[in-house]
Amino acid sequence: SGAIFAVVANSHPLAGREAVSLAELQPWPIALPKADTTIRQLFDICCGVQGLLFDPVLTTNYVAALYSFVREEGVISLASEMTLQKQVADGVLQCVPILDEGMQARRIELQSMAGRNLPAAVCAFRDFLIADLAKVKR
Repeated sequence: SGAIFAVVANSHPLAGREAVSLAELQPWPIALPKADTTIRQLFDICCGVQGLLFDPVLTTNYVAALYSFVREEGVISLASEMTLQKQVADGVLQCVPILDEGMQARRIELQSMAGRNLPAAVCAFRDFLIADLAKVKR
């Protein structure tokens, strides 16, 4: 799944919600990745279309800092489900789906040249990657 999720601490008022809209995120402080990431670009486009304005309290591409800020300061951030798989599995953070059209626009493709015989190690990695990505797919 390439969808983008709101990331919240277990104690956040939005934790446990089945889904949220971007407009519902406005009352809360938000920490965002920088503008050169696809997550931020899709967020900015979707907000622009709806006329939503956000003033992030933190902007960084250092993922560990974003997640730490979410845990320690109670802010919201954004992430793909695959990026957060370990933290969610450990019960540290929660991913809440964002309903707005366009926030599901990311996708992952695995491509190789047609007719190419791949080395055994590459085949093994490809098969591992496909199996791992299938676990996250909804």
